[in-house]
Amino acid sequence: MVDFHRGIAVKPSLLGVDRQERRAGLFRLYSAALLSGLDLFVIDSEGAQDDFSVSDIAELVRLAEDVEGPTVVPTIPVRRSDYEERIREFVESLAGSSRAGLCIVAGNPHYLSEEEAARRAGPLLMEAAALSRARLGDLPIMVGTENVESAALKCCMRHRCMPFFLLDEGVENFVESYRNFLDVPVAVYAPFFIGDGLSREAEETIMAYASRRRRLSVIMKNSGNSHEALKRLMLIGDRSMISERLREMWLRGFDFVVGFPASRVEAQIYLFGGVTF
Repeated sequence: MVDFHRGIAVKPSLLGVDRQERRAGLFRLYSAALLSGLDLFVIDSEGAQDDFSVSDIAELVRLAEDVEGPTVVPTIPVRRSDYEERIREFVESLAGSSRAGLCIVAGNPHYLSEEEAARRAGPLLMEAAALSRARLGDLPIMVGTENVESAALKCCMRHRCMPFFLLDEGVENFVESYRNFLDVPVAVYAPFFIGDGLSREAEETIMAYASRRRRLSVIMKNSGNSHEALKRLMLIGDRSMISERLREMWLRGFDFVVGFPASRVEAQIYLFGGVTF
């Protein structure tokens, strides 16, 4: 059995309709990740109205330290107007922790205003990486590569960050090119559903995810069979099929797979944590 690092990612908007319900969902899914023996717990960023507060994340990090659980990794989109305030607050809050990290991304235009989306991501990513590394020391810092592959590579080279890819057609070629310059772990974000077929909830979640990703939406649009395209671009199938996909990803150079569960039931997290190869 290969020692393969795994984690899950959660989206705040899918955890409940209000702040209290989302907080409860956050801690519930963290408990499932803990019991599943996962390594990372990545908290996606969406719109400002959906994101968790710094104090919410700090509370979760304290729990992670108490139970020696998965590393808590909040996400900060650098093109969003509140970026400067949030990153200062986060690095101050997370500094000195043994169970925290940070993920910095350009920010999906779906969640940005027209003015925010027009901002140049490269300099902001470099600034965020420098600040994060200076304040967080050796804690893991992930840099999202989607549509900013060259800028992300520069950040990772200069500040020893972990490149964070999206599972996509041809992503292995990017990983190979990064490996020529970097000696750091490489991570990939992969939506998943483990089981026979897709539940309606899972299909709706996955299709919504694909629609927010430029390259994925084009592939889906041009595919004659959307379900077969989904299986290529995401982790969908029974446990043996997912095990084989994870083995292939490990052989192609990925050190971490961060799964985004298409179904919000804890059973999917337990299944993901239990897959071995």
